[in-house]
Amino acid sequence: MSFTIGNEYEGKFYFGRNGVGYVRIPEEEHAIEVPSHDTGEALHRDTVIAKVTKPSRGTSVIGEVLSVVKRDAKGHIGTYTIKGDRGIVTPRHRSLSSVEFFIPEENRNNAQEGNQVFVTIAGWDENGPVGNIDRVLAKEDHEAMMEGIVLTQGFDAAFPTEVEEEAHAIKETGMTDEEIARRRDMRDTLTFTIDPDDAKDFDDALSYKKNPDGTLEIGIHIADVAFFVRPGTDLDDEAYKRATSVYLVDRTIPMLPEVLSNDLCSLRPDEDKFAFSCIVNLNESGEPVGDPWFGRTVIRSVRRFTYDEAYEVMQDPGMDNTYGVPLTAMNALAKKLNAQRMSNGALALEKEEVRFVLDEKGEPIEVRTKVRHDAHTMIEEYMLMANRLVAKFLSTSSLKDVMIYRVHPKPIAEKSHDLRNYLATLGFENIPLKGGVVPTSYLRKLVWEEISDHFLRDAVSLAIARSMEKAYYTHENLGHYGLAFSFYTHFTSPIRRYPDLLVHRILADVLEKVNPDTSSVQVDTIESHAQHTSERERAAMMAERQSVSYTQARYMSKHVGEEFQGMITGLNERGFFVSELKTKAEGKVRLGDVKGAFLIYNDKTHSLVSRDKSKNIQLRVGDIITIEVARVDVESSFIDYRVKL
Repeated sequence: MSFTIGNEYEGKFYFGRNGVGYVRIPEEEHAIEVPSHDTGEALHRDTVIAKVTKPSRGTSVIGEVLSVVKRDAKGHIGTYTIKGDRGIVTPRHRSLSSVEFFIPEENRNNAQEGNQVFVTIAGWDENGPVGNIDRVLAKEDHEAMMEGIVLTQGFDAAFPTEVEEEAHAIKETGMTDEEIARRRDMRDTLTFTIDPDDAKDFDDALSYKKNPDGTLEIGIHIADVAFFVRPGTDLDDEAYKRATSVYLVDRTIPMLPEVLSNDLCSLRPDEDKFAFSCIVNLNESGEPVGDPWFGRTVIRSVRRFTYDEAYEVMQDPGMDNTYGVPLTAMNALAKKLNAQRMSNGALALEKEEVRFVLDEKGEPIEVRTKVRHDAHTMIEEYMLMANRLVAKFLSTSSLKDVMIYRVHPKPIAEKSHDLRNYLATLGFENIPLKGGVVPTSYLRKLVWEEISDHFLRDAVSLAIARSMEKAYYTHENLGHYGLAFSFYTHFTSPIRRYPDLLVHRILADVLEKVNPDTSSVQVDTIESHAQHTSERERAAMMAERQSVSYTQARYMSKHVGEEFQGMITGLNERGFFVSELKTKAEGKVRLGDVKGAFLIYNDKTHSLVSRDKSKNIQLRVGDIITIEVARVDVESSFIDYRVKL
């Protein structure tokens, strides 16, 4: 696509220096430059309609913003001040440093000079945005930032009073004897949970029983949230509005009030609990024997394992007479399930995650790497199996037309082509294409067999992930490319994901033979539900990334001038990005902050090379280099690194 004078285009708006804006159009190399007086009502990262008005230097064009299609943020974090007779909020993010929100007296919400606040747009006048202070934030920087991040993405830690009251009333009624009698009683079957050490809500449990024929009965038991949270209630409306729980570095913003998520619905040990279960008999090869059973159960978990505790028992089964044999047998089957997925074309990528240890004031004082082992992969395989089996069962059911799937499309050919070119610059030749994309079987072999260097594997995994499309929810069964499943949904986390709650309702109606016309989920609303929950998922992911980026910046702000090792994660003609190896804190290296060499971008090799050829310098994604922390803007979560070559 090339720009045409007078045409209109939809894209993302970004503020540059001195109030100048840029509109980036998907798949277009160059942006539309927007002078400061023509940015209209656009704010940083908003989706806008821009009109091209005239050409500029080279291949660039000049344009103006005509309208805002969608705001990127629900509001902004800023500081309230008085300028003359006007109340003003100045956003903390440096990309909005040229913007001031005028706050009329009636919109002040009792804010005082110097308060940190959350402000939303109430209108727009000749001077710019008119704001409304929705919330005065905490005085402490850390608390204010975390609170503001959540609000910016449309979430709130507090629930409406009527929702809390409804949840407490449900807790008071609890589990009745009449309902217990209607369920399959599995309280005598060995059942346990495996979760992170800091988990508070347990929405899945596993059960184990050896059958007389030698097969194993594996139960995947999921908290029966749908029994307690009914359509048309204030509680359900709020759960739908949120659509997901949000996991920040130091807290969880739950989809459901804690009296349900951490108490009544949570599969806590030594308590009778309602579950929705998938029971599967597996032979020693990990293949199902007979059809899976789905239904409502009452269970009793007798042990709450952390991942590390379960792994210790797997490594030394003799240390636990009760769980040693079940855990090792279930782990062996899970490995076979994983091997089956891999042979079918599933893609497994390397991704190292970090966790910050905070002090009582929220200051990051330590960084720890999250270690994955067999306990994690075992739980993952059984949850994947349950999700797949439920999707397959419901795809031919009486309610197949209202089913909601979790889908992952194939990569688009252009991105696969770019990935192929990038891999070629690393020395990987003869990369195959099948149907316009690089086969997952090749990518998996490349990552796990041909690359021995841990850091290069990280870089290649990152490049592969960036070449992929995003997974989302829809009523159409389009399959899941990354998992290599023809049928896939989300069934296993209804405490924290609304689509899982919808799937539970659909499954319950099918099992109870409810007429499709009176089902709790209807054809005319299912796709809007899918789109809404996909959008809220993306908002939650954005909040989570922002909380991590803020914490990383806060940590690195105490190390300005110090040197670290980092991996190059991206580069262009203006500079490159580096992720510090321990904290994964990503920052930018401007070409002006590279000492000892004048670098230019080579688009054929996707690298930065020295203009002085005698120096033989080449920087590529995946390279490990020494970096110095040059500048940190904590409020905007920006880190600048300096490099000496």
